[in-house]
Amino acid sequence: MPYGDVLDSMSSLFMKGIHCDLEVSFLDFFESCSNNLTDDDMALLSVMWDHSWKPPLEGVFKVNSDVVLDRDKLVVGVGLVVRNCQGLIATSAQRICASYTLLVAEAVAVLHGINLAIDIGLTPFVIEKDVLVVVNSNQKASLADIGLIIGEVLIKLQSITGVSAMYVSRKANNVAHNLSKLALIVDNNQFWMEEYPLCVERFILDKVPI
Repeated sequence: MPYGDVLDSMSSLFMKGIHCDLEVSFLDFFESCSNNLTDDDMALLSVMWDHSWKPPLEGVFKVNSDVVLDRDKLVVGVGLVVRNCQGLIATSAQRICASYTLLVAEAVAVLHGINLAIDIGLTPFVIEKDVLVVVNSNQKASLADIGLIIGEVLIKLQSITGVSAMYVSRKANNVAHNLSKLALIVDNNQFWMEEYPLCVERFILDKVPI
């Protein structure tokens, strides 16, 4: 099945009303709801889990974000990366002092990723997240505590055209994930334009066209 078709099917799968507890891991969620999925659904999830990051079409950017929480220090590490089809990128590691839940932190990360792309003129773009509830406003029951953030996201997106959102595996989001871990140990917010820190070098070079 083509990659795009897999993603479209994943969106349809989650529209069946399957809800996840974002305080548990991605895999734990699928284990906990496996009784609600058909054999075809489970086969689709298996394929999806193995997909690595794919470059966008020419003229389009992909925005990936992720967070890591340090609950003891009340700090959130936010990792952001924006890439085009040639692998040219902007990356950021941001440290936020807040006692966010994981759900709220993920929503904030999406908003920061959108702001980064807009601020440096990298549009249109595809938002890629490994937490579907943040980019799918149809899951209203799960968004009670992040309504204001989602509202800001929607307002931002009204100002530009050609934006879409897509659900991806953690493997496809590993650059943003490692940047979020870096954000917890740096003193100040970090930004790189067409550069990147060593902690994500191997993931980025693996996807840069030769």
